[in-house]
Amino acid sequence: MLLLYIGNFTKPWCTEVHIKASFESLGHTVIPLQEGKIDNEIIFNAIKKHNPDFLLYTKTWNKEYDWKAIKRRVFTVSWTLDLYHNLDRKDQLDNNPFFHTHLVISPDGGHDKEFKEHKVHHAYVKPGVYDKECYIGKYDEEFDYPIVFVGSYLVYHKEWTHRKALIDFLYKTYPGKFECFPKDRAIRGDTLNNLYATAKIVVGDSLHSPHYWSDRLYETTGRGGFLIHPKVEGIDEEFEYGTHIVGYNYWDFEGLKKKIDYYLENEKERKEIQMAGHQFVKENCTYVERCKTVLKLINDEKTKLWGGKRPI
Repeated sequence: MLLLYIGNFTKPWCTEVHIKASFESLGHTVIPLQEGKIDNEIIFNAIKKHNPDFLLYTKTWNKEYDWKAIKRRVFTVSWTLDLYHNLDRKDQLDNNPFFHTHLVISPDGGHDKEFKEHKVHHAYVKPGVYDKECYIGKYDEEFDYPIVFVGSYLVYHKEWTHRKALIDFLYKTYPGKFECFPKDRAIRGDTLNNLYATAKIVVGDSLHSPHYWSDRLYETTGRGGFLIHPKVEGIDEEFEYGTHIVGYNYWDFEGLKKKIDYYLENEKERKEIQMAGHQFVKENCTYVERCKTVLKLINDEKTKLWGGKRPI
C-alpha cells in the first residue's frame, strides 16, 4: 500500500517517525508531509500525484486544512495516543476536524458511547513502542536509584490529583532512594533504555479511564524496565500481573509500599518479571503490530464505505 502521512517528522523520537518506519518494515510506502510546511494545495497535489490508499494524520499544531475536500479525494485516518474524555480538552471532539476524518484511532477503549454521541467514527488501538528501541540498556550511575518515576510530574492534568499524591508519598517514604525523571533535560533513546536498565523498580501512573493507559506501560517494559503499574480495566486482557508487570490499586499507597519492598528484597523474582515483560512487549506490542491492526481496520472501513476502492 501507499499512504500519505501528515505529522511531525523533525526528530528521531517523534511517534510519527516510529509509525512511518513500522509501516515501511511491513513493505508499505509512506510519503511524509511535514506539518507546518504544507498547505491545502500541497496536500491536494500529493493526493493527485501519488493516488494513495489512505491519508494518515497525527496532529501536532492544529493546522487548518480543508478536510471536506480532502475526504472527497482519499480515505482519511487520524491517529492519536491521547485521552480526551473527562478532560478540559474534550470540546475538541466536536470542534477539531482531527476527530471527523473517516476513521479516528485512539487508545481510549472505554468511551464508545460518547464517541458516537460526538459523531466520531472511532476505533480502539492500544499504544505501543518502537521495535528498534526494545532492548536492554547499560548501567548508568545517574539513574542508580532503587525506585524511580518516569514521566510528567511538575505539570499535569488538573483533573488527576493521584500523580502528585503518589510522588509525594514516594519521596516521603523512600528518602534518598526515590527519584523522578526527567529533571533538567528530556531523556530519550539509549539514555532512556539505560535508565530502565539501572533503576530497580519503576512506579507507573496513568490518568484513570477504563480501557485506557498511556504508552509509558509499553515504553517501560519494552525498553527493559521492571514496572509496578496501576490496575486499569483492560490491562489484564493483554498483560499478566505477576508475570509481565506488577499491579497496584489507585490510592492504595500502603499496598504499593508492600509490593515495592517485596520486590526490592526478591531480586530473582523481580528480574524474571522484568525480562518476561520485556520479551512479551517486544514480540506483541510494538508499532509494527499496531500498524497491522490499523491496516485491517482501514481495509474493513474502506470496504464498508466504498467497496474497498478509492473514491477517485
